[in-house]
Amino acid sequence: MSDAIFHAGTQITLNEALTSGNGRTLLRLQEDRNLVLYKDNKPAWQAENAWSHGNTLKVQSDGNVVLYDEGDRPVWASNTEGNDGAYLVVQDDGNAVVYDKAGGPIWATNTGD
Repeated sequence: MSDAIFHAGTQITLNEALTSGNGRTLLRLQEDRNLVLYKDNKPAWQAENAWSHGNTLKVQSDGNVVLYDEGDRPVWASNTEGNDGAYLVVQDDGNAVVYDKAGGPIWATNTGD
């Protein structure tokens, strides 16, 4: 298996997840509206100040990954806007990373092996 790449336009809603190729890593928008990265079925990271507010996670064309509430207001972001062509990778090593279009990392959960 290999890392799973998610480009602009990808989005998930409640009870959905973006999963690495080997299934070891899940970036899940939980039913309680919290955005959590699971590594080996254990929580390893959560979006700061997102709990109970998240409704939709979007990978945007400006390079930002944003969690929106029910009113479409941002409650958490990777703060990587201004990087057109950037993409999110949920990696087999337990990390989630936003890479710029040249393949350089610009944000990460820092949960990889």
